[in-house]
Formats: sequence, C-alpha cells, structure tokens
Amino acid sequence: MFPAEHKLLIHKTDKDSPTVAAVDLSRALEGICVIQFHQPEAAMSVEHVHHKFPFTHANTYFGYGNKNYHWKAHSALVEDDTRICLAVHHRTNLGGHLHKLGSIVLTHEGMKLKDMVLVTGLTEQARSDEAKLEVRIPNKLIILISTRSLKRNTSTTVDYCSLTL
Repeated sequence: MFPAEHKLLIHKTDKDSPTVAAVDLSRALEGICVIQFHQPEAAMSVEHVHHKFPFTHANTYFGYGNKNYHWKAHSALVEDDTRICLAVHHRTNLGGHLHKLGSIVLTHEGMKLKDMVLVTGLTEQARSDEAKLEVRIPNKLIILISTRSLKRNTSTTVDYCSLTL
C-alpha cells in the first residue's frame, strides 16, 4: 500500500463508503501517480507531460486495458486510437486548492469505463494541486456527491467535492 502522507482515497459516496481506488501522489512533482483500483484489483501509472510550446496545454497519459488514453489539458478525456471523447471536466474553486466543487460529464462511451474515467480525472486534479503547492497536503478526501443522466442516456454527470482534512 502507499505511504499515508501522499495518499489520495476515492470513495463511492462518503468517507464511510467503500473505497474505489487509492492513489500514490508521492511523485506528483515529477508528474507521475500510481493508481490502485480495489474492485477489480488493478494498478496503473498516470504520467503528466508538460507543454513544450507557449499557449499550449499539458496532457496526462495512461493505459487501461489494451487501450491508451489522455486527459487533454485537465478538461477532456480522449481515447488515443479512435479520438473518442469519454468525458469532459468542469471545476470551480471555493477558496483555492483546499475546497473544490466540480462535475465530470461522461459520454455514452465513458459510461462503459466509469470508474477509470472518474478516478483518473480526480487523480489528475489532485496531482496538479499537489505539484503547485509548496507545502504538501497530508490527507485528501474526494466524495462523489451525485450522479445524474442527461438527454436520454447519452451522457452522465458526476458531481464531486474535494476537501483537505
């Protein structure tokens, strides 16, 4: 398991609900995070690559199953081979890095890989926050608040809240 001082736990609903995944943020400054899924048991590495040119955004790359994906500029998850968008991320800061509200809108294709989409999206936000802070946050808790479907099952929105404990 991961060291407690750099661990992010992602739960289904509240902190007493089952843990979906644990994330090691100890190498966040290097742009690397390791995700350990609990059901089913699986591990994967996520790598953030900073932009090389002005006015471009950085991307985060990872493989899951037999496919490769990337989060484009913290806002859209795309499958590399087909270029299909699986999710779009919207967030609002309430008091800086310590409290956030947001939504991840999953497309029909994204719903097929819901846990992977949500965990990698939330991991990328935590990695970004961890890399920006001079003092590391000891414990973070992410709670998935609600899920709602839009337009006859063509997409689903998952609202979340990120709190520092």
